[in-house]
Amino acid sequence: RLWSLMTQRLLKVAEKNYLIGRKGFDALPFRAAWAVAIAEQVYSKIGEKVLNKKEKAWDKRCYVTLIEKIFISILVTIQISIRFLPRIFYPWKPEPIQKIWSQT
Repeated sequence: RLWSLMTQRLLKVAEKNYLIGRKGFDALPFRAAWAVAIAEQVYSKIGEKVLNKKEKAWDKRCYVTLIEKIFISILVTIQISIRFLPRIFYPWKPEPIQKIWSQT
């Protein structure tokens, strides 16, 4: 029971951090943002599965299937491509790190 409660709290914090992290995608090159976005979605899906299983989450490993990973990858590729579409007309330039950190 204690592990379940601690996990719920940790996953709530993780979700908040995922939201904050998404703001930084625009400061990354396309491939880096794409890779980070896929990883974020995969780990978020694992967290969702752990929450759904509650105490039983510790009985066996929670994982994302290959089909789910493929679906996530396709979805994220579409989302990131749309988000980065303006870069065709306005090429990406790295932001100064101070500006990025001041926005969080």
